[in-house]
Amino acid sequence: MDNIDCHPLLIFQENDNDGQASIPLYSEFLNDNLFENIFFNDDNLIDMTSYQASFPSYSELPNDNLFENISFNNNLIDMTSSRIPSINDIDDFVNISIPNSDPVNNNISPNSESPGISVDPVSSTTSNKYQYNLEVGDCFDDWSSVDTFIHQYCFERGFGYQVFRSDKDPIDSTIIRRKSFRCSSSNTYKARKDIDQTSHRLRGTMKTSCEWYCNFTFPKSAYQVKCTTLKGVHNHEISSSQVHHFIARYRRLSDEMIQDLKFFMDCKVAPITQLEILKKKYPGHVFHKQDIYNAIYKLRQNNDDNLDSTLLLDVLFEKISFDPRWKVFIRHAGNERRLSGIFWMSPTQQELYQRFSDVVLNDNTCKTNKYNMYLSVFMIKDNYGKFRNVANALVEDELASTYVWILQCLTKATNTIPKSFWTDSEPRLINAVSQVFPDTPHFYCLFHIWQNIIKHLKSKVSDFGKFSKAFFSCRNALSILIFEQRWENMIKTFPECQSYTLYNNRISWAKAYLPSQFNAGIQSTQSVESFNSIIKKSLNSASTLCDVEEAINKRHEQETRYCQLTNIREQHTTIGLPHLSTQFFSSVDEVITKFLSPIILSWQRFQISQSFTYEGQLVSNISEVCNLVTISLYRDQRNYINI
Repeated sequence: MDNIDCHPLLIFQENDNDGQASIPLYSEFLNDNLFENIFFNDDNLIDMTSYQASFPSYSELPNDNLFENISFNNNLIDMTSSRIPSINDIDDFVNISIPNSDPVNNNISPNSESPGISVDPVSSTTSNKYQYNLEVGDCFDDWSSVDTFIHQYCFERGFGYQVFRSDKDPIDSTIIRRKSFRCSSSNTYKARKDIDQTSHRLRGTMKTSCEWYCNFTFPKSAYQVKCTTLKGVHNHEISSSQVHHFIARYRRLSDEMIQDLKFFMDCKVAPITQLEILKKKYPGHVFHKQDIYNAIYKLRQNNDDNLDSTLLLDVLFEKISFDPRWKVFIRHAGNERRLSGIFWMSPTQQELYQRFSDVVLNDNTCKTNKYNMYLSVFMIKDNYGKFRNVANALVEDELASTYVWILQCLTKATNTIPKSFWTDSEPRLINAVSQVFPDTPHFYCLFHIWQNIIKHLKSKVSDFGKFSKAFFSCRNALSILIFEQRWENMIKTFPECQSYTLYNNRISWAKAYLPSQFNAGIQSTQSVESFNSIIKKSLNSASTLCDVEEAINKRHEQETRYCQLTNIREQHTTIGLPHLSTQFFSSVDEVITKFLSPIILSWQRFQISQSFTYEGQLVSNISEVCNLVTISLYRDQRNYINI
């Protein structure tokens, strides 16, 4: 006994009459050379005197007292008085039986890391190919072990399961006394409500009244959960290779996958891109697109446990605590005091607005958040020639009262009235501007005007191409008299357009009425549309209010860095060829360098350089100027014909 080490534990029956037996298939579970040249002598004992060194010592086994009370008789290892080790005692437990007449039985049931594997060899031929086997009487340490084993057991055999009974202790509800599992194809489909089957299309079902089920009990007098009933019969095909495609339980995402999805959501990764990344990272797992979308939806729902409006207000109020110059205005509606509007401006935006309020643009956009709130954006044009965002508001509607509230917030935040205001031709917005900024010239976006013309007149005017030329000829006229003449001719040619009341607001869009007001070369609000398109690249109809604020703040920081970089670049310009402006107009260049920003200064120097290519003539009155222009146009026309 002292000279024999056993690893793993072997249970041998009587061998055949030859006194020698080979052991096929043992290399599937042990090392190939572990039992090399081991024979069984007539005394039916293992001759291991010369192979003791090939086995690990007894102390190397997991538990030192594993084989206490094991005794050896003349023919067999007597284990009647010994404790049968559980799966937790030994990692590699193998049952090998050598029958009396057959050479060797190949029914070897390898041990699994999960509990519930029977100690005795399973006689059923179907269990040879499975790692997880179950019989009545198998015991488990707790219910979590049962759940883990049943999951692996059913998945290995290729069918789904469900818990259809779970009885708890009447005194302590935290203790489960009985649990029953059945095949997911058990019973038949029954509609939850009475419907007319003739008016609904037929749908497939997996219910086939399958009879497979198993019961587990945990009596009060027991210390382990025991399998009491098992009926392993199916009336449908089972496939372990395809089960994960039609049983969602086996496609369940792990905790690590959920953490990856959270990280992707924080990085604003598209759902379809998240799916492709998970497929590459976990090639052994089966992913369905709907599973990923459902998981993302649940994560977003969990993020909504705290009201999104409260989170946005917390973010803005935290910024106010660090810098009191922040301006935030809130609007509530209804008896429930819901958030219907919020307006905010940072200190930097207030400074920009006060410096460059000569031209202010405004436009609304939608589909930037999951609450369908409209985003109202205010822009100005700074001394770098760039359009900068100076104020933002989120509102739930586009009523005239809402526009009035937004414009009043803009006035309260800056105490500055814009010198000119550019918007689209929205009637409610026009009404609001006339109330809040009655003395401010209000101009309409040419792009939106033309879109409205297409919408209302394209189907009415016979030759819309000719009409468009006539309209832009009126709009681009530099003289009010010429504009009136061209407009009258257009009405005579296209009487269908007379019903469109655009003429009444001509002072806000016709170029003949614009020269008296500084507009920085602006004709439309396309700069605001460009800003909205940039914001929408990081937002969608499922974004939160905090996402909107974060995207706008990120864009504002990028604009600020650009201006800082431009200043640094202008301060460290390389020395090249002398400029004409500094050679011939040094005194003028000295003055404009003092007052103009770098971008405007470069434009002015370019115009000074271009002035050397001008062809000038001295004239005495305006009539001579008209004659010279006519002669110049005639020359250009003749040159074009000659070419």
